[in-house]
Amino acid sequence: MSSPYDVPPPRTDLLAWGTVRAALGLTFFGGLLFFLSAGLLAVIVMVYPVQLRGVPLLILVAANLGLIGVLSGLVLIFAGVSMTTAAPRGSGTRTWGRLAAVCGFLFLLLGVVLGLAEFDAFARDTPKRTDGLTMPDPLKPAEQPPFSDTELNSLALLAAAALGVGIICHLLSLRSAAAHFGRRGVALAVMTYLLGVVATAAGLAVLIYRQLQQPEPPNAEEVETTVKMALGGQLLLGLWGLLTTALVRGSITQGLLHPE
Repeated sequence: MSSPYDVPPPRTDLLAWGTVRAALGLTFFGGLLFFLSAGLLAVIVMVYPVQLRGVPLLILVAANLGLIGVLSGLVLIFAGVSMTTAAPRGSGTRTWGRLAAVCGFLFLLLGVVLGLAEFDAFARDTPKRTDGLTMPDPLKPAEQPPFSDTELNSLALLAAAALGVGIICHLLSLRSAAAHFGRRGVALAVMTYLLGVVATAAGLAVLIYRQLQQPEPPNAEEVETTVKMALGGQLLLGLWGLLTTALVRGSITQGLLHPE
């Protein structure tokens, strides 16, 4: 005997898909804020190399605003991904959304741990006195690092895996949402974007592996070229992802306003 909760009433369906629509709005604007802020930081780093003195105050303010924008964008993206779990029961959007939210939380947690470990390594390698600046005692690192190089590499790989799986699950949730409202073209566009993400990640992994297998370490020009290619690929994927998110959100809107 089926439960009355197995098939939600139409009003519950409407509210649930409205929440998913709002979640995609958060994801869109969070992604837009993230890429704009990251672009600002990239320009600042290229124009003004990292240093302790000699940077104009306006540039320091812009860098701080860019960092805040990156963090705020990540929070909005994670909030939007988590809100897709409000999709109605029986829809693939809800299941894939839950998996994406779990992977996103794991990625953020590992990202915080790696960030603290990176700060510890930076403080350990920085001389006690540089241009007359001293590090406060509470910020001085301990004698032994908290993680070994092997552990840090394992955490980084785990974070990358969580991010990759989370992106795949989120895109599959978007495809399920578009397919639920009969928008096959949009669902196909989401799958095309998913294949593009996988192909780009595989190509970048192969490029990095080939450089690591070279008998001599890559020079500065090769590293700069690889970094520019990676940043360019991420920018194109980011813009493509924003467009895909907007298409799915529009599909939900049209499906709610004009149900077939």
